[in-house]
Amino acid sequence: MQRLLLIFWAAALLCAGALAQPSDAYNAVGTIGFGFGGRSDRATDFGKLMSFAGAGEGYVWKGLALGGDGQLVWNRDDSESYFGLLSLGPSYHFDDRTNPRRFVPFVTGGYGLAFRDSTVSLYQLGGGVTWWPKARVGLRFEYRYFDNSRGEFQMNQLRFSVAFRD
Repeated sequence: MQRLLLIFWAAALLCAGALAQPSDAYNAVGTIGFGFGGRSDRATDFGKLMSFAGAGEGYVWKGLALGGDGQLVWNRDDSESYFGLLSLGPSYHFDDRTNPRRFVPFVTGGYGLAFRDSTVSLYQLGGGVTWWPKARVGLRFEYRYFDNSRGEFQMNQLRFSVAFRD
């Protein structure tokens, strides 16, 4: 009887230890990558605007995250015509962070600011998918549309990034 109780308690301790292990849930994602795009009103110019971007976002509730990114954007034909582009806003990721999937689609939107000698306020909309071949490292593919709704600035952009999660 004592041996049976000892085995029962040992099994209970092992189960409790297994349950106490940290889960694969994540709370933040960061990305670094490049993009290309063009002005929306000139379909033949697509691919002439190149960019280097870094981003981060933190989850606040289920798939809802708040984040931002910064980009250096330049014209491939004229490297002297470059500008900075900042974006802030929410995104929604269609994933269960406590039981992560390999492919996680998302949508995003928010405020943008293009700057160099002056500034232009923008709105941005987009979406994409992050592929997680490893637990903490993935690849993100996304599309973004930037516009200031006054015809001064419209840009379509495709971005490819390496993604990291905590």
